[in-house]
Amino acid sequence: MKHNPLFNIISLLVILTTLITMTGCDKTTEPPPAEDALTETPTPDAQATIDIVLTQTIVAEDEFQGAVNEAVEATITAMSALDEENSSDMSEEEMAAEIDQAVNDAENASEQLSTATNEAAADGSITQEEADEIEALVSDLAYAIALAEDLIYLYDDVYGELAIETLYLLTELEDDLDELAAFATDMVELLIIAEEALDEGLLVAEDVIAQFEQVVSQVDVTGLTEAKNAWVEARQIEAEDRIEMITNMVPTEAAGTRREAVLSAFNYVDTVRAALEDGTFTLAELQSIGQLGANVQANFAQFSGPLLQNRSAEISSITSMLARGQLSQALNGLNQLESLLGKRP
Repeated sequence: MKHNPLFNIISLLVILTTLITMTGCDKTTEPPPAEDALTETPTPDAQATIDIVLTQTIVAEDEFQGAVNEAVEATITAMSALDEENSSDMSEEEMAAEIDQAVNDAENASEQLSTATNEAAADGSITQEEADEIEALVSDLAYAIALAEDLIYLYDDVYGELAIETLYLLTELEDDLDELAAFATDMVELLIIAEEALDEGLLVAEDVIAQFEQVVSQVDVTGLTEAKNAWVEARQIEAEDRIEMITNMVPTEAAGTRREAVLSAFNYVDTVRAALEDGTFTLAELQSIGQLGANVQANFAQFSGPLLQNRSAEISSITSMLARGQLSQALNGLNQLESLLGKRP
């Protein structure tokens, strides 16, 4: 699955901010008229001055570009609200809910941006205050899209092989987010043109205002909403199907002794731990663990005793957590189970 950090949007936002803060910086000197440049031969002193100016200009441009690049990288970092350390502990359901909320925020930001733009353009002009409001709303939209994209990327990395049957719907959702990102990019490009005019004390051109209105008239989040709802519903059904699958598993192997029954429990522990070590979890791993769990529970039922019977319920709970994508909770339960099983025979 592709991961779009919205570099173009953020870069344009940085350039827009830089244009505002550097207003008038390049107005202190003007180049000589083209005619003079063609008809006059510079004296040695004049040529030296020109060389110095050219050198300074090149250095200034390099420094400016470097500042822009640094600002872009800093802005990308600042705009990513995803706390990956804490997010990695999210269950599959929790992460899905976060994606749902981030997409909702993007939809709301898009609608607010369209409304503000239409209101600003209604009188045939856009003021500096209105341009600032539009810029802030574009930034909110870009932020929401970036967060949704980051969450989708993380979901795919951790749970993509577990919720594999509905992953194609998440890809479709991401495609719709890309379209919304293109809308935000178009708005920023127009904002840059508008800011250049406002910085010069000029009115924003009528054709630019018309382009603003045209761009917002074309944005439609209906497809995004439908894609999100389709994924949310299908994901829930898929999760329920996984739980039903592991619940209905029947044992395929039986232990001949109590020692073998206990060893089968440790094999279950080792298998689950190995599956969780890489921070991802697959449907194939769940199926294998579910089968091992069914075997262990049957073994514990055969060799009765309070110790084994209690552990059987804990194994069932851990497997159910895995089916729900509750990886952190399952790992905590696994550590407790291993401790309660005691010394390995």
